[in-house]
Amino acid sequence: MYYADMRSSNERQENDKILKIRVRVVPRAKKECVSEEGGNFKVYVRAPAIDNKANKALIEVLARYFNIKKRNIRIVRGEKSREKIVEIGKVPLHKKGGRKTCE
Repeated sequence: MYYADMRSSNERQENDKILKIRVRVVPRAKKECVSEEGGNFKVYVRAPAIDNKANKALIEVLARYFNIKKRNIRIVRGEKSREKIVEIGKVPLHKKGGRKTCE
């Protein structure tokens, strides 16, 4: 996981960051959850990898995990692959609620 701040200094807020993370998606999983493994994320989604359903589910699961709106998440690379780079904007670094991890 690495931080990238692409906004100008006028738009930047002290408590918000833009993240770019590596994600491995597991479609057709039994439960929806997120696990972090050495800086990379593994996201389990129930949706199949057909007609962009798994990508939409990925965005929903990550939005719940980071406790942000879905519109602040976009897939930068790997839209048709299980390995993806996802950009997450406006992540409040002080807020840690809503995180559901895999057990």
